[in-house]
Amino acid sequence: MGPKEFEVGTTGYVMICVSGVIMLISTAVAAIWAITPVYISKSDGEDITEFKRNAENRGAREMEEHTLHGQFKYAVRDSITLRLIIVGILLAIMLIPMSMIGSLITERKDRHSATIREVTSKWGADQYIMGPVLIVPYKSYSADKNNKAVELIQYARFLPDELSMKGQVNPQVRRRGIYKVVVYTADLHFAGKFSAPDFKDWNIAEKDILWKKAFISMGIFDVGGIKELSELTWNGDKLAFTPGIEINNVFLSKLSQPGREDSLVAAAYSPGFSAYYPITDKNKAYRFSVGLKVNGSSKLHLAPLGRLTTVNINSPWKSPSFTGKYLPDSREVTEKGFSAGWKILDLSRTYPQRWLGGTSVELYNSFFGVEFLSPIDNYQKNSRAAKYAVMFISLVFLVFFFVEVLNRRKIHPIHYVLVGLTLCVFFTLLLSVSEYLGFDGAYAVSGIATILLVTYHSHHIFRQKRLTFAMCGILVLLYGFMYVILRLEDYALLFGSVGLFAVIALVMYVTRNTDWYNLEFKPYREK
Repeated sequence: MGPKEFEVGTTGYVMICVSGVIMLISTAVAAIWAITPVYISKSDGEDITEFKRNAENRGAREMEEHTLHGQFKYAVRDSITLRLIIVGILLAIMLIPMSMIGSLITERKDRHSATIREVTSKWGADQYIMGPVLIVPYKSYSADKNNKAVELIQYARFLPDELSMKGQVNPQVRRRGIYKVVVYTADLHFAGKFSAPDFKDWNIAEKDILWKKAFISMGIFDVGGIKELSELTWNGDKLAFTPGIEINNVFLSKLSQPGREDSLVAAAYSPGFSAYYPITDKNKAYRFSVGLKVNGSSKLHLAPLGRLTTVNINSPWKSPSFTGKYLPDSREVTEKGFSAGWKILDLSRTYPQRWLGGTSVELYNSFFGVEFLSPIDNYQKNSRAAKYAVMFISLVFLVFFFVEVLNRRKIHPIHYVLVGLTLCVFFTLLLSVSEYLGFDGAYAVSGIATILLVTYHSHHIFRQKRLTFAMCGILVLLYGFMYVILRLEDYALLFGSVGLFAVIALVMYVTRNTDWYNLEFKPYREK
């Protein structure tokens, strides 16, 4: 289960889709309105001044067109194909600042990860907890190079028949500068039952089994996070734990490295603690219980070591993500927190209930538990937003190009550059402001600022209120459309594809009767 922020019910999806359709229709209307050719009449007020000025300059232009310099100048200005090529080149140039912004997002994310590693190294890393395991040493024999018998000490491992784990986990958000790190304190209780250790199928002589050197071990990834550890109650006896595990390969496991969620590090799982219990009655079953209070960060994962493993976890955290091999059989997530329960049989694992020394057993594919996600993952959202930058800039350039061509409004390439840079800076603003206000607030602030600036600049380019208002409306709809896509994780590709298809269909419809070979920039004609 992902963060609650992204949970949207069926009604919510319907509303979002309906709003998206409305946005597309509104964008189509605004775009058609924006690019519809404008005819200037003598009653148009201030536009008549421009009309007269164009008429006065027409004679000067006709004289200049007879020179070689004039012919080249006006060919560049009036060629639709050449201007389209220039717009394409400018769009390609915009990829340079966008790649820099992508690198900036990665850099800020890496700095955030470094802060997480720094905090968790002092508080406690992602915790992977397993046990208890009953370990009984025994003697084995092998021949050396001189064919003489050599005695070795090996260890047999026995897992519990029943394992019950209950826990109350209390996460909290710690701040380091502008960054937030989710840490937690888990109060766990383990209880269960071991059957009598059985060596019968292994052909090990009774005299070679070291019953009096048996011990019980529990493993934990970051022992520095242990805050409290109660005595082990073993068939009514109280046993004190000692640091460390006598052997280094109780389990071979691959564990997540703190701060690097996707990396796996192979390591001998030796961190933990042990309690020694000389076995005097080898036919006796054992019941146990132990309490553990531990600090950790982000993840709490457990191993299903029991023939039957039951787990119950409660927490006031409102946005859990259940991860690992097994999802909970029952769960309840409310505004007051969550509770989750697992019931796992040994048949669903890849390792047995008992095995001899020298056999490698890996647990990395059987851990399960919960990840305490921050409600706002700004860098992931910024990274997703930046992926739409090229599409976003292309659509705005397309609107400018059609306004320029169909309304005879010559727009200098420098205006394309300024508008394109403004749209790029939006993503920088979004990244920087989101570190303080969160993504939604940053999107609103950055979007409004960008829309106002581009609209103001467009007003001085178009010199007509209708085109300016249309441009403003298109920008509002585009930013709204992108926000909807960012909110829809599962349907983002579908929604975005439909939107692009609609834009292409709109362009094809508007330009269906345009004779591009004979189209050129001409002065405004009188109605």
